[in-house]
Amino acid sequence: MSLHHLRRENGQSFAELAIILPLLVLLTLGVLDLGRGVSAYIMLTNGAREGARWLSIHPTDTNGARQRAMAEIERLGADNTNTTITASSGGSGQLATVTIDHALPFLSGLLGSSAINIRAAVSMPIF
Repeated sequence: MSLHHLRRENGQSFAELAIILPLLVLLTLGVLDLGRGVSAYIMLTNGAREGARWLSIHPTDTNGARQRAMAEIERLGADNTNTTITASSGGSGQLATVTIDHALPFLSGLLGSSAINIRAAVSMPIF
């Protein structure tokens, strides 16, 4: 093979890399975003469950339920700056419900948005 022929192949491999590399980076960031979203949903569900459990035992203490839910979210390592917690309860035999909304920022921005809203809600009977 001549030296001229090898240079042409090197240029071709760089061109192929330039085409494929952005797709691989976006795919990697998309997978990371998916994993972060699933992890955040699990954390929010655990927080909502903890708050609903507290509210089912103490039906009038909605602030305590919010504090318990936020403490659980913080314990699990979630960022609580974009988090809203709603707690509601009724009387005996009704449901205590805790709903947590969280805006999770994207790493990749693939969907044309900077964040996705994740909601977890848990209801437990009041005894």
